[in-house]
Order: sequence, then C-alpha cells, then structure tokens
Amino acid sequence: MAKKKKIAAAVTTCALLGALALGGTMAYLTDSEKQTNEFTFGTVQVDLVEAKFADTSSTDIDASTNVAKYKTALVPYATAPKDPKVVNTGTESAVIFLKVEIPNYEITPVGNDGVPAAKANTDIYQMQFSDGTALKLTGESNWDGKTGSEKNWIVLSSSTQNNKTTYVFGYSSAVAGANGSTYSSTDTLFDKIQFVNMTDESYKLVTVDNKGTAKDINVYAYGIQSTGLDNVDNTISGTTYNKSQLNNIWTAYNNNTTTTAPEANTSGKYKLNGTDMVD
Repeated sequence: MAKKKKIAAAVTTCALLGALALGGTMAYLTDSEKQTNEFTFGTVQVDLVEAKFADTSSTDIDASTNVAKYKTALVPYATAPKDPKVVNTGTESAVIFLKVEIPNYEITPVGNDGVPAAKANTDIYQMQFSDGTALKLTGESNWDGKTGSEKNWIVLSSSTQNNKTTYVFGYSSAVAGANGSTYSSTDTLFDKIQFVNMTDESYKLVTVDNKGTAKDINVYAYGIQSTGLDNVDNTISGTTYNKSQLNNIWTAYNNNTTTTAPEANTSGKYKLNGTDMVD
C-alpha cells in the first residue's frame, strides 16, 4: 500500500509541473502590427517676372550673363518699362517679399521749373505706376506702409549706403500655391522707372560707370511658407498681414536662411529656377 501512495504522489507532481510549464508559455504570447504612412513634401518656389522689361523689342539679353539691358539710353525725365511681380509656382501658399536696390548719388536735382535744388543724396531712378504716379515710400506716423491706394505692397524698410538705396517690400496677403498649371501672383510692385532731372555736372557724375553696376537696378524676390507663421508672430491668424507682422516674418526669414537668391531667367515665362527652365 505504501508503494502505491508513492507512485500516485509522483504522478501528481508531474502533472503539476506540466501545468506550470503550460502557464509559462501562455504568458509570452505576443502580437505586433506595422502601419506605413506616406507623406508628400510641399514646395515653395517663386519666380520673379518682368514681362514688359523682358520684351525683346526694347531689351537686349546678354546670353552669357543673363542680364537684360534696355536698348535706349536714358536722359533726365526719360522712362523705361520695368514691372516686377512674383508668381508662386510651388505647391504651398507663400508670403512674398521684394527687395529693390536703386542707385543713389549726391547730386543737384532740378525741379520742373528748371531751378536747381540743394545738393543731396538722391535715388537717380523713381519707381512709378503706369499712370506716372510715384510709389509712396514715406508718410505720416500712422501710415500703414501701402505703396499706393490700389496696391497690396507695403514698404517695410529703406537704407542707403555705398551709392545704393535698398528698399524691402512685403505683400499684404499670402499668394496661393499652384493648382496644376494655374499660378497665382502678386500685383506688379511698380510698372516703370523714370530717370530724375539733374544738373549737367551731376549727370556726368552718375553716367560715369566706374563701379561696374553703378547704374543698375537690382530686384530680388523671396517666398516663405504661410503655414505656421503664428509661431513667428502670435497676432497672425489668417493669410493677410499688416506692416508689423510682415516685418516680423522678414526678420525671422533673415535669421534663418543661408540661401543666396539665384538670378531670375529673363525670358519672362513662368516656372523658372534661376537661369534654367524647369519642366
């Protein structure tokens, strides 16, 4: 009888160990899944276009430098077409800025009555709208910076050094990204330039091009994505901007970028990237 009890005990022990082993296996059953999400990155690309100035009937294009040169020599009061605007050919809505460099010399300006004024540092070109009125570049203390009543450009800053005045303009509303082959754009900043009247002595001074590009007008276009700009200025809540907001966006852009703007193509066509056409 004692022998049978030992066998029964041994069987019971083995059964218990089997149950423990089965329970340990069940504790490590696992499962896993993988979900792949694909994202498309947006692009910000802006193209600087001067349709009138690119007209080959009045402009020569230097193929080696891609510089457009107006065929007619300028004299005081003469005007020339120049109509910069920015086209958004990227996929994303963008805030647009233009920087314009105008030659500036210490000259003796002459009024419409032919009377010379006091000698002063003066921009030798005046930026004008198509009707001949000049861009509004200064104003009273509560001035909103608009360059003209029908324009959406706002003057942000101006500074003069080394015979050059640099103006920065911001566009007061975001420009939508491309929809297929349909592109949105800004207004033209201005439509023509006029060479200012001055004394003969001053005229001789500014027409001696001893600095290589002393008589040139340079225009630079910049585009910044409109998404997330409330991080730059928490007063931004939509896609229209005042002077203060544009200044804050421009400052943030300059603090962040290391990119040098490529030269625009002079063909006047859309979808340009520097000097090469983009398919």
